[in-house]
Amino acid sequence: MHQTFLSREAALSEADGDEEDNCVTLVQGHVSTKALDVVALQDRPSAGTAEVLDLLLPIYADEVLRLDGVWWNERLDPSWYSAPRGVIPSHSVGTWKITRCACDPDADADY
Repeated sequence: MHQTFLSREAALSEADGDEEDNCVTLVQGHVSTKALDVVALQDRPSAGTAEVLDLLLPIYADEVLRLDGVWWNERLDPSWYSAPRGVIPSHSVGTWKITRCACDPDADADY
């Protein structure tokens, strides 16, 4: 597993100062702009290409391509914090019809 931080100090703090094990490596990558953070409703900057793309793609799909959602068909792997997931902009939710499938294992659950 890896994480991306905005500074070496922040990375070392998260790693509990474990610098002698070379657990902190300097990498170049992308960082979100304040404008992207505002549009993506983020309260802190995002660091790392993957994180920035996770913010940018739904906005691009909505505003440029006029799609009503984005789906990441990732492999389910909790140890890598990876799972299939999707984003639907709030203004598009009303265009979707949600129905429970007969094959749904939670079909009898009370929510």
